[in-house]
Amino acid sequence: MDILDRIRQIIENEHLTIASFERMIGVSNATIGKAIERKKGVSSDVLQRILETFLMIDPDWLLLGKGEMLRQNTPNNETLTSGQEAVYKNFIAEKEKRIDELTRENEHLRLENEALKSPSGGAGIIVQHDGGNNTYNNNTDLMQLVTSQQMEIRDLTEQNRRLTEIIANKF
Repeated sequence: MDILDRIRQIIENEHLTIASFERMIGVSNATIGKAIERKKGVSSDVLQRILETFLMIDPDWLLLGKGEMLRQNTPNNETLTSGQEAVYKNFIAEKEKRIDELTRENEHLRLENEALKSPSGGAGIIVQHDGGNNTYNNNTDLMQLVTSQQMEIRDLTEQNRRLTEIIANKF
């Protein structure tokens, strides 16, 4: 496993997208994505930013592939820098905004689902959300969308819980 594989493992472990990971560590868009895609290394600055942002990552694991990904004994007195705190809080705010958007859309879709169940069958219902229109011809299509959004809401909520926990444990 090379260093890019280990970075990808951090991203997966934290349930992040590459873009959100890049924002969290403060690097340009596609810095990590391009490195992974082209199988090229990342700069020492990028590695330093990863370790400064994700304090629970063992530097020996990230840099050398030795040991476990997560530190066994993370000192409780480590504190987040104001920059790290701002990044985490901003990331949490973004996720909370997305959760609110999905919750509103989910409620709208639930109502449309009820219309599809009506005696007329609600054939060809047009659902307007996020600035676009989608036509759902049956209940199954709509339920699949609702289910996928509910899963995204759960994932975002879990990410927020973890980030909030990190912030709380570092003060």
